Amino acid sequence: MKLATLKDGTRDGKLVVVSRDLTRFTDASFLVPTLQAALDD
Repeated sequence: MKLATLKDGTRDGKLVVVSRDLTRFTDASFLVPTLQAALDD
């Protein structure tokens, strides 16, 4: 599992979780809106 940012027009982008083989991702913004917010907390 990896964390990544998906471009969405905002400064920090949207937080997504990426599969280990990098073939799939899912939105994780319902937990924390951005990767920066996750790192800050």
